[in-house]
Amino acid sequence: YDQRGCPSFVLTGPLGNLRIQLNLLGRHNVANALAAAAAAHALGVDADAVVAGLQQLQPVKGRAVALMLGNGVRLIDDSYNANPASICAAIDVLTSFAGRTILVLGDMGELGEWAEQGHREVGAYAVGKVDTLYAVGPLMA
Repeated sequence: YDQRGCPSFVLTGPLGNLRIQLNLLGRHNVANALAAAAAAHALGVDADAVVAGLQQLQPVKGRAVALMLGNGVRLIDDSYNANPASICAAIDVLTSFAGRTILVLGDMGELGEWAEQGHREVGAYAVGKVDTLYAVGPLMA
């Protein structure tokens, strides 16, 4: 991981040993990058283009964007259309940084009949991992 918390890895395979430095937070994005590299290889994309493409990726607004606010405070904005898996991945990203952790969670929309269960799973996952948890909204509370 670099000072921003973005992972780097060596992709070893038919394209050779490729050193990749992502601009995306979280171990889960290494898995996403590996899937993208495999798809690119299957389509005949050369190794240099795979490396360049993966290293040029930037986070989408509201998807695990780290902002330094001053006084050593780091805000991770992962507010875009969350689901239980993405929130658990965000918790893992948050807890990978040193220092006090504060997690603010709002309701997850569009879960349908899984809404209550999904919110409970996220709450259970967060317990003991963060220093402070703020739950906002009727489903999250």
